Amino acid sequence: MERHGDRGGVALGLACGVMWWTVGALWIMPANMGTRVFECNDVTSSSLGTHLVFGLPPGLAFGSVARAMSKQGAGRAG
Repeated sequence: MERHGDRGGVALGLACGVMWWTVGALWIMPANMGTRVFECNDVTSSSLGTHLVFGLPPGLAFGSVARAMSKQGAGRAG
Protein backbone atom coordinates (compact mmCIF):
# COMPACT_ATOMS: atom_id res chain seq x y z
CA MET A 1 0.00 0.00 0.00
CA GLU A 2 1.37 3.37 -0.99
CA ARG A 3 1.73 5.79 1.94
CA HIS A 4 3.81 8.61 0.40
CA GLY A 5 0.76 10.82 -0.11
CA ASP A 6 0.17 10.91 3.66
CA ARG A 7 3.29 13.05 4.16
CA GLY A 8 1.80 15.75 1.96
CA GLY A 9 -1.48 15.59 3.84
CA VAL A 10 0.27 15.81 7.21
CA ALA A 11 2.37 18.75 6.03
CA LEU A 12 -0.71 20.48 4.61
CA GLY A 13 -2.66 19.93 7.83
CA LEU A 14 0.16 21.25 10.00
CA ALA A 15 0.63 24.25 7.72
CA CYS A 16 -3.10 25.04 7.94
CA GLY A 17 -2.93 24.73 11.73
CA VAL A 18 -0.02 27.18 11.91
CA MET A 19 -1.74 29.55 9.50
CA TRP A 20 -5.00 29.61 11.49
CA TRP A 21 -3.07 29.94 14.76
CA THR A 22 -1.19 32.95 13.38
CA VAL A 23 -4.29 34.62 11.97
CA GLY A 24 -6.70 33.74 14.76
CA ALA A 25 -4.84 33.34 18.05
CA LEU A 26 -2.02 35.80 17.45
CA TRP A 27 -3.78 38.49 15.42
CA ILE A 28 -7.60 38.60 15.35
CA MET A 29 -8.44 37.47 18.88
CA PRO A 30 -5.96 39.79 20.66
CA ALA A 31 -7.00 42.69 18.42
CA ASN A 32 -10.65 42.14 19.33
CA MET A 33 -9.78 41.94 23.03
CA GLY A 34 -7.70 45.11 22.91
CA THR A 35 -4.42 43.39 23.83
CA ARG A 36 -1.09 43.24 22.00
CA VAL A 37 -1.12 41.26 18.77
CA PHE A 38 1.54 38.70 17.76
CA GLU A 39 2.64 38.17 21.36
CA CYS A 40 3.58 34.61 22.33
CA ASN A 41 2.79 33.51 25.88
CA ASP A 42 1.62 30.35 27.66
CA VAL A 43 -1.91 30.60 26.32
CA THR A 44 -0.89 31.10 22.70
CA SER A 45 1.71 28.31 22.97
CA SER A 46 -0.89 25.79 24.10
CA SER A 47 -3.20 27.12 21.42
CA LEU A 48 -0.56 26.31 18.80
CA GLY A 49 -0.55 22.67 19.87
CA THR A 50 -4.32 22.54 19.64
CA HIS A 51 -4.33 24.09 16.17
CA LEU A 52 -1.74 21.55 15.02
CA VAL A 53 -3.71 18.61 16.41
CA PHE A 54 -6.95 19.80 14.83
CA GLY A 55 -5.20 20.58 11.55
CA LEU A 56 -4.04 16.99 11.06
CA PRO A 57 -7.38 15.25 10.34
CA PRO A 58 -8.40 17.59 7.50
CA GLY A 59 -4.92 17.33 6.02
CA LEU A 60 -4.95 13.53 6.18
CA ALA A 61 -8.46 13.46 4.71
CA PHE A 62 -7.36 15.70 1.85
CA GLY A 63 -4.33 13.49 1.21
CA SER A 64 -6.50 10.37 1.16
CA VAL A 65 -9.08 11.89 -1.18
CA ALA A 66 -6.37 13.25 -3.50
CA ARG A 67 -4.68 9.83 -3.62
CA ALA A 68 -7.99 8.09 -4.34
CA MET A 69 -8.86 10.57 -7.06
CA SER A 70 -5.46 10.18 -8.72
CA LYS A 71 -5.83 6.38 -8.70
CA GLN A 72 -9.35 6.70 -10.13
CA GLY A 73 -8.11 9.03 -12.86
CA ALA A 74 -5.17 6.73 -13.65
CA GLY A 75 -7.54 3.78 -13.97
CA ARG A 76 -9.71 5.58 -16.49
CA ALA A 77 -6.78 6.82 -18.58
CA GLY A 78 -5.13 3.41 -18.83
